[in-house]
Amino acid sequence: MNSLMQFVRSQKTLLGGVLFGVISVYLLASTIAVYRVHSATQLLAAEIANYEAEIEEIVAVVHGSGLLDGVTDKVRDCSSSDRAEFETLLSKLEDGLAQSELDDLSVLFDRCASVTADRRVMITLHLAAKLESLKTIIQARDLLTTQTAGHSKIARYEELHHAEEAINKKLFELVDLQAEIIEALRGGLPLNSSEADTLRVKGGQIQNEITIQTEIINLLRKELGIE
Repeated sequence: MNSLMQFVRSQKTLLGGVLFGVISVYLLASTIAVYRVHSATQLLAAEIANYEAEIEEIVAVVHGSGLLDGVTDKVRDCSSSDRAEFETLLSKLEDGLAQSELDDLSVLFDRCASVTADRRVMITLHLAAKLESLKTIIQARDLLTTQTAGHSKIARYEELHHAEEAINKKLFELVDLQAEIIEALRGGLPLNSSEADTLRVKGGQIQNEITIQTEIINLLRKELGIE
């Protein structure tokens, strides 16, 4: 009988030890899993912050210097002398240019006119790529945590991107219209003709649409604290 009791006690002790070991392993595994999730969440949060900073820097650049590393090398401006002459002739277009000046302006237009629009397109594509990467990282973060930080910013960034795309479209429309006006004047179109007035009105409408989108961007920048 004593032997039986001793055996039962030893089995209970063994079972208790096994249960303790199982629980300890479970708790350790749970702790490691929680730690890994926490570490992954922290890494993703840091990546989210980095991408947000990069996106806001791109937006600031577009509406500041307009120069972004890599873009100026890929889309080169015309020479400084050509740029100066182009801007001078273009500013005098409404006052009337001699035929030789119109011819010069036409040549310079091909070299200089679309540089700003082309650069903006490249910057906007860069912005879109950063935005897509940010959305992917936030989706990954959402799988690990119940946090929702970043969603409201994503919506604002998308609005910024849409406005930038709208401006780009209008800038190219403006470039095309300017080319049309220059060629029409080279062909003898009088500045005081109804056809010239129609082109002026169209140009004013494009400028107004650019102004509207720029105001939208400025409001979003203010809301996001982008200088």
